[in-house]
Amino acid sequence: MKKLPILTIWLLAVVVLGAWHRAQAWPQNADATDTPAETSAVAAEPPAAPESAEQATEILRQVRETLFGHESIKAQLTQTVSLGDYRFRSNGEFVSASGFRFKLEYQLELAHLRGTFLEVCDGQMLHTQRTLQELPAEPGGRPGEPETEVSRRDVQRILKETRQHLDQPVALQAAELGLGGLPAVVASLERCMIFDTVREEQLGGQPVLTLEGKWNPQRRSELLAGLGPMANGIGGFMPDLVRLAIDGQTRFPLRIQYLKQIDPDKSSYQPMLTLAFSNIRFDEPVGFETFTYLPPQGLEEQDETARFIQMIQAAAAAPAGAGESTGGPVSPAN
Repeated sequence: MKKLPILTIWLLAVVVLGAWHRAQAWPQNADATDTPAETSAVAAEPPAAPESAEQATEILRQVRETLFGHESIKAQLTQTVSLGDYRFRSNGEFVSASGFRFKLEYQLELAHLRGTFLEVCDGQMLHTQRTLQELPAEPGGRPGEPETEVSRRDVQRILKETRQHLDQPVALQAAELGLGGLPAVVASLERCMIFDTVREEQLGGQPVLTLEGKWNPQRRSELLAGLGPMANGIGGFMPDLVRLAIDGQTRFPLRIQYLKQIDPDKSSYQPMLTLAFSNIRFDEPVGFETFTYLPPQGLEEQDETARFIQMIQAAAAAPAGAGESTGGPVSPAN
């Protein structure tokens, strides 16, 4: 089975929280989203002053406070992918609750491959399920047998290790990667990208703070080196720019965009992946069954707890500045 395309998708789909429903694909010449700005080429801002980088760091800290500071968060979300000759759109719901509980589930379908990704955490154990299935090339054909991998990590053990390094921001970022969900996305972006631009803008008539960042060169090189022979195939699909639209009042991330440079002379970029959140509600009741998970019969869960604890310890032990670009997945696929 061809794993490269779905790994590429997961590399792009850094994060989505929630339960996905009614996914549908459409031809390349159809409208990808309800907001044209999400698919049209846009220009990057010129290099910003150092104080902009400090401001971006502070805003991302406030985002983490929002994600962890509510009894629950619910939102409708839309994912739009534009990759080569294919476009894909999914609609769903994002749910998280206090005590490090959340559910993340999405499905992507490109060409003749379907990939699904599920994370469920009940506050004690975070379960991850990845499935890849080859679809029939001809109408009426039989799909291939799905291949599924399941793993788990003990969130409370990760938190226990984290409490020993509360004064080390890089170690805390590594810990957030281990906790999964939307906080893991924010942590991954901080580790992999250099955010040096902050702008006050409007998104759908709503005031937002737009953060813009590009790859940390060392982190990008390490990531490609870790991919080995797959690097040549995946490197061309990696985004060159990330844009975050943060709610000006609540500091919730309303939109995350990953863009590819299409015109170096004009610094023009085209969105590859857009994650948009809407109808956001805070502190509503959430049933405990939302965070219940049973692995498929016959599959053994791989325990990844030790790996994430080692990542935290390595980040804490690294010299100042050295840990900013080391370790940590940039997508749920890693």
